This record gives sequence, C-alpha cells and structure tokens, in this order.
Amino acid sequence: MPSLNAFDRKIDHDTPWRSNQDMGGISLNIDTKVGPGTLTSTTAWRFWNWDPSNDRDFTGLQVLAKSQNPTRQTQVTQEVRYAGQLSSKVSGVVGAFFIDQTSQTDGTEESGNAQWRFSQSTTSPLWKTPGLFEGYGIKTDANIRSSSAAVFGQIDWAITERFHVLPGLRYNFDKKDAHYSRKTYGGLQTTDPALLALKKSVYSDQAFDSDTDNTDFSGNITLTYKASDKINAYATFAKSYKPVGVNVAGLPSDAKGNPMLDLAVIKPEKVYHYEFGVKTSPFKNSILNLTFFNTDIKDFQTNVQVAELGVNRGYLANADKVRVRGAELDASFVFSSHLTVNAA
Repeated sequence: MPSLNAFDRKIDHDTPWRSNQDMGGISLNIDTKVGPGTLTSTTAWRFWNWDPSNDRDFTGLQVLAKSQNPTRQTQVTQEVRYAGQLSSKVSGVVGAFFIDQTSQTDGTEESGNAQWRFSQSTTSPLWKTPGLFEGYGIKTDANIRSSSAAVFGQIDWAITERFHVLPGLRYNFDKKDAHYSRKTYGGLQTTDPALLALKKSVYSDQAFDSDTDNTDFSGNITLTYKASDKINAYATFAKSYKPVGVNVAGLPSDAKGNPMLDLAVIKPEKVYHYEFGVKTSPFKNSILNLTFFNTDIKDFQTNVQVAELGVNRGYLANADKVRVRGAELDASFVFSSHLTVNAA
C-alpha cells in the first residue's frame, strides 16, 4: 500500500482515472401579461454525456482492470404557469409541468489477474487456475425512459393583514420503462463445469425488462402570523414524495443464478413534514430565528451494496422508514458596514 496512514489521503491505482463530462442545453421562456397576472411558458432541452474510467479496487493490483459506465442522457421539459394577484386578498400560481428523460449506459466491467484472490470463497485450488479471470468481464446495455406530468397550484390568502394561509396541491403521473442486459466475455476459454461455475460466481449473464407507472397527490399548507413588525410566526405541514423507480444497474441473483426480479421496481417514497417556528428582529440590524421540525419518510429509497461484482455499484431499494427531527437556532447582527456576526 502507498501508506499505512489513512489520513495521508494516498491511493495506488493501475487504471487511468477519467471523469470527462459534456453538458449543455437550450431553453425558451415566454412571459405574457394576462389580466391581473402573468402567463409563463418555459420550454427546455438539455443533455449530459458522462465518460468515466475508474480503478474501483483502489489498489495497484489488477483486481478490477476496467470499471466504467459511460452514459448519455437527454431531457425535454415544458412548463406553463399563471401567477398573479387574483383578488385584493388572494395571490397565487397554477400550472402544469412535463418532463421526458432518456438515459443510455454502455458499461464495461473487467477482471484482472488478481481477481481470484478477492473472489475466492472456497479452498478449492481451481481458483488459482492461470488466466481463469484475467480479461473476464461483462458488457452492459442499460436504458431507461422516464416521463412525468403534473398539475399544481398554490395560493396566498390574506385573511387579515397579519394572518395568511398558504395551501398548495400537486397531482403527478410518473411512468418508467427500463431495459437491462449484460453479457460475459473473455477469461480462460474452457468447457470444465467446475471452472465455468467459478467464472459465473464472479460475473454472469443477466437481462430483464421492467416498466411501471404511478400517480400521487402531494401538497402543503402554511399558516403565518405577523405578531408585530419584529416577530413573525409560522407553521407548515407538507406531504411530498419521490416517484416510483426502476433499477438499471443489475440485480442480485438467487441461489439458481437468476436475477431477483422482485427488486426491479422501487416503491414511491412518501414524506410527511411538520415544522413551526418564529423569525424575529429583536434589535435594529439583528435577526434571531428558531425552528422545530419533524420529517417522517416511508419506503425511503436508498442505495444497497451487495458482494456480487455484477452489481458492485449497488442497486436501489426501499428502507421501511426514516425519521429526522430537530431544532435550529440562528442569529446574525450587523455592527457596521465592516463587521457582521453570524451564529447557528
């Protein structure tokens, strides 16, 4: 190893590191005054090209000789919204949004001559067979198309000059289609069943297609009260979500070597958020804010790591629940144009 001290931040590698990125896009925005508000249309197209090269064993040994997933992504989005003062006491926004995204990945994962030392799971001497794993890898073809459409609205209703209510709703439709295929290549060419079994334990062919769609309501409501020119209080409840998902980076295999297709689709993530606090300006040129919050997430979408090299980047799965709760206190004071103190 290049160092025995992890904090030296030194690594050894035998595959060139590359993180080439190409990105760009174009958008057209149109604003038109209609009645008391503004009608806005935003149309956009963007792309991202990712061209990596990695040494994912992070050592100078030829364990993973190649590990790279070049990706090409494109997006098209369209939003139309109307915002304005709807009456003397109500302002708001209403609109619709659409996005269509495609992602194509052509990946390569290839073993080196030291792979057997890290994959060996039995005492069989066959693991040491010369050239068994060297140059043995997988070529991956992964494609996903994701489409989402939504209608939304939010208003600010001034019940009194000091008390406002801000409700909002959003209805979403999400659809995803995925294709995944990987094929093995290289390594020692043999017909020996025992050697073929060892190779298959490192990399195996896998292919599956999955598609899913889902709808969801999300929304929020906020109450604000301006107790004085120096004190504002608020309370918020929000129900939000992360859309249904699909895996396109390989799946773990069962005891028979078949992909576990029940893991191909990831359930939507549901989020329930409560928050209340006060924002104050106790003295001239000062701010003092206090917030309490609680966020509960059901079916949290997270990356799961498995020992199989064919899915060495892991795969997406659902954790039952996550909860985040706490309090935040922050303050600032401007002494002069040259000196400001902030604390949190």
